[in-house]
Amino acid sequence: MFSPNEKTEIAIQTGDHISLFELFMGEEKPQVNHIWSMDHVPDIADAIHSGIRFKDDRYMFLVDNTNFYKIDIKTNETKTYNDQNCIGIYFSDLNYMYTLCHKGTGMG
Repeated sequence: MFSPNEKTEIAIQTGDHISLFELFMGEEKPQVNHIWSMDHVPDIADAIHSGIRFKDDRYMFLVDNTNFYKIDIKTNETKTYNDQNCIGIYFSDLNYMYTLCHKGTGMG
């Protein structure tokens, strides 16, 4: 999970269930804190391959090979951006994110 904050976060998917955790090194061993989870995330089409959180950490974007999913982790409201056909995301810094997407159906 990419986040501009100095946190290490990981999203775990099991079918249409998503959980978000924060990982950090404790004094003796790594610690894991549960941040959020949701059952039955609408429209999940495939395995999630990327996740993004921004400075406003209320929102999380998840990406599979077909769609982008914007999730409000306070209200569990979701918005699906269909047919994005994204197979990769690259973050050059906190200002720029590049996506590698295939041409979709209905595109010229």
